[in-house]
Amino acid sequence: MLFFGPQSEKAHDIADAARDRFLGPDPSDQDIIMTTWHEGFDTSDIVFDTFTAHPADKYSSTSIGFVFICLDDPMLARRLSARLRGPDATMREILRGQ
Repeated sequence: MLFFGPQSEKAHDIADAARDRFLGPDPSDQDIIMTTWHEGFDTSDIVFDTFTAHPADKYSSTSIGFVFICLDDPMLARRLSARLRGPDATMREILRGQ
């Protein structure tokens, strides 16, 4: 789960606490849920981080996707949504420095 926008750190911490309560102190390898937060990042940074981050080899075959959660910034959510509709073009732009 990727949290972004204002208050994303707080929401991330709440999600981590809920995950820990739900999974208990010793989750199995099948129960791993990765969370991160991005505050003050633009959409290029968020997309780049998403598509260049990889789960550890141990989890790569069972990773099923990303969940983006935008908090209190509808414009950022719309811009990110537009970029995610065309990830190949977005990555080319990012790598070219645009």
